[in-house]
Amino acid sequence: MIFNLNRKGLDNVLVREAIACCIDYPNVAATAMSSYSDPANASLILPTGYESKFYDAAGVKADGWTFDADKAVQILEGDLKAKKGSDGIYVLPDGTKLGGWELITPTGWTDWNTACEIVAKSAKAIGIGIETKFPQAPTMIKAMQNQDFDLCMYSYSGVSPASPWIRFRDAMDNRGVPEAGKTAFFNYNRFSHPEVPGLLDTAASAKDDTAAKAAYTALDKIYRQQIPVVPLMYRPLEFYEFSTANWTGFPTSDNPYAPPMWQGAGISWLFKITKLGS
Repeated sequence: MIFNLNRKGLDNVLVREAIACCIDYPNVAATAMSSYSDPANASLILPTGYESKFYDAAGVKADGWTFDADKAVQILEGDLKAKKGSDGIYVLPDGTKLGGWELITPTGWTDWNTACEIVAKSAKAIGIGIETKFPQAPTMIKAMQNQDFDLCMYSYSGVSPASPWIRFRDAMDNRGVPEAGKTAFFNYNRFSHPEVPGLLDTAASAKDDTAAKAAYTALDKIYRQQIPVVPLMYRPLEFYEFSTANWTGFPTSDNPYAPPMWQGAGISWLFKITKLGS
């Protein structure tokens, strides 16, 4: 989920932290993702697989967030001194209402739509007003690229030889990103931080994993301090299911002889399954 950092209220990092804390990530994983993945963590680095060697578990635990509605309320009332209005929505001391915001993502993308609905419900439960809106994909993407949104949900780069570098670039690097109103192809909320470009360059030129991890750890710390985006869910490369009504011998977690895919090495399982009863 991407915050528009130019929106009054959402430009306050404590408001963004309160929203991050109020989201029911276990419900997103169980419902929107059908339990295909674990709840998302407060990091732009994946905690498993190829990227796990760069993941700073101690840092995520120390200064990250998890689903904690009570902490969200503490931030709102204790740190921000916000008070609820007659409609149940918090208002900051300067009169800024923490509501009236739309969260957009393309219509028909049902798992994404479900995740957004959970975000809106989580926010409303503590007194932050977020409503969902699901335009057609071209309309939504144009609004996102031009920074014409309150909050939006979209994807940043998955696992590749360039990750997690490219994911930090997508979310935090303002080099080559045009001003709001012009089409951007990454960093849709125009986040900027003076240390990010240098750290990205350091990570890209690192001679070994130790040096790269140091740069990624610093980037991830800045990410958690500023919270320009909030990871909602880890999506698998492909969804996989099969029926043994007529065929058997599919790859499983107990017998992972081929990746559960319809492309690349996954094609090999088509030659391994057998007709039931044959």
